[in-house]
Amino acid sequence: MLQSLGWEILQERRRQVKVVMMYKIIKNLVAIDSSPFLHLQNTSTRGHSMRDIQPYCRTQTLRESFFPTAIYIWNNLPVTLVVTPTPKAFKTSLATTSL
Repeated sequence: MLQSLGWEILQERRRQVKVVMMYKIIKNLVAIDSSPFLHLQNTSTRGHSMRDIQPYCRTQTLRESFFPTAIYIWNNLPVTLVVTPTPKAFKTSLATTSL
């Protein structure tokens, strides 16, 4: 049914929504204070320069919450996707990229 409608599976759609919200938070396009949650890595040996430190999570509930999962997805994005100038361009580029 998903193929006939042209939809992606729910898990993939949730990942895309999370990473779009993460983009908006990092670019200060929403009124969410990211300072308690996001901390840029000082060194960048692999990936892009906007990588955040993955928080340590003791419980499964915290591990599956928004910021830990969104940071993991964000850190694995290609450089060309992270530096897109607008949310619309980001969404368009994200549609052609597999997460």
